[in-house]
Amino acid sequence: MMPSIKTILTSARAPELDASAPGLRSETCASAPACASTFADCFCAQHGIGREHYGQAVFRHVLYRRARPFTRLLVLMNPDYFTPDHEIIRNVAPYTHLRDFASAVENFRTHPRNRGALRWRFSMRISTTRLRTLIKETFLRAGIGMTPEPAGGETRPAI
Repeated sequence: MMPSIKTILTSARAPELDASAPGLRSETCASAPACASTFADCFCAQHGIGREHYGQAVFRHVLYRRARPFTRLLVLMNPDYFTPDHEIIRNVAPYTHLRDFASAVENFRTHPRNRGALRWRFSMRISTTRLRTLIKETFLRAGIGMTPEPAGGETRPAI
């Protein structure tokens, strides 16, 4: 008996990011002492998730909304469709600041699998602007990258 389309679509998932990738540890981030300063550590601690869920959680946060209904179908049609998206998420995990983010975006934009009208014209991909904002907000909530304002009492991002 042939499985239904609903069964196929619900079983097709984007590939999980490897929790043993550089900069990623497998312990629960929430148990890490006050955010061990990497983006992945802080993100996991703030969201109360284990490191093994880091990649998928960030992916859901930064995926364009119009791409969400089509994610499983795109993965079903091409299991490597979101490879560039998962690579940039994996690459920013060990970041402790935003200085290198521009090079990560450049690598994302020039990735050989990051081509085509679906990805760029119809935004069936992650948003690098949302990713940058997520990293910045995560660090600000953790108190990382804050320096005192020279002439006032406020703090400003050092990122």
